[in-house]
Amino acid sequence: MEGYFRASPVELFSFGLIILATVATSVYAFMHSFLGKLIRDSMDKEKHALFVRFRHCAARRDDLHNHIHYAEIDGDRDRVARLRREQEEANEECKALARVIGRPVKPA
Repeated sequence: MEGYFRASPVELFSFGLIILATVATSVYAFMHSFLGKLIRDSMDKEKHALFVRFRHCAARRDDLHNHIHYAEIDGDRDRVARLRREQEEANEECKALARVIGRPVKPA
């Protein structure tokens, strides 16, 4: 047969190694990309629960900030002091959760 390409075993082996290295590099790059980490973290049930808890804690912290503002407007000092203590506890919980899940710790 004219024009039929026949590869030697060494060429086939080299071609196989190139394909294998390309696929392995692509998989490695995807798994270490933002999307790969997002998929991997969403599949991890414990880490997903920590993310949910972190979002709840951050929402609570923001909610407390608003309540403190309204209490200051109303002039209720006792309530402001109580809410500030709760906000400090929420800040500490958020910082601890942020360290565990690998989020940057933001100042309150």
